[in-house]
Amino acid sequence: MHHAQMLKHLRALSIGVLLPAAAAAGAKPVCYDSARYHVIAQDLDDGPGQRIAVLARKPGDATPACSAAQAKALPALAVPEESYAVGLKQDFLLLDQGTGPDGRELLLWDLRSARVAWRSAYDELLHEQRADALVFWRPEKKAADEAGCPQLRQWRKESLGAVMEQQVRLTLADLSVSPLGRWRCVAQQ
Repeated sequence: MHHAQMLKHLRALSIGVLLPAAAAAGAKPVCYDSARYHVIAQDLDDGPGQRIAVLARKPGDATPACSAAQAKALPALAVPEESYAVGLKQDFLLLDQGTGPDGRELLLWDLRSARVAWRSAYDELLHEQRADALVFWRPEKKAADEAGCPQLRQWRKESLGAVMEQQVRLTLADLSVSPLGRWRCVAQQ
């Protein structure tokens, strides 16, 4: 999935994090704001991923402009390659990592320690009302079969594979993952 399409898809899901103040394809940056942070993410010109910069905010600070000039003026975070900012929650910047539709990872970049605090395979972030957690679909090692995946036969005819995914909740306070008891079957390339 092209990065601009992925961002449009993620915004449409209303994933329960602070969503971009501005978003556009090309050189225009995407920004995420909270009371403590202003994050500017801009697609790289020379490969997959984004250059991501963060400005610490104090209570009462006005929301900074979301501009390419400001993005270039701030030092970039040393995030892993092929990473895209997809949200901001508490002290964590949510990063999507990967270059294809399958095999993506969700990373939580701790803005206090400037490092990856947690990572997992994932497919789709979901809306979560709680401010202290994320809900997402996580691919599992459970084999897809026709009982749990009625479309499996058709997908195989189309040269697609399938993976079983489980809906899980990540609690931000201790970075623990809890299964929510929901499963689905998803086609893969």
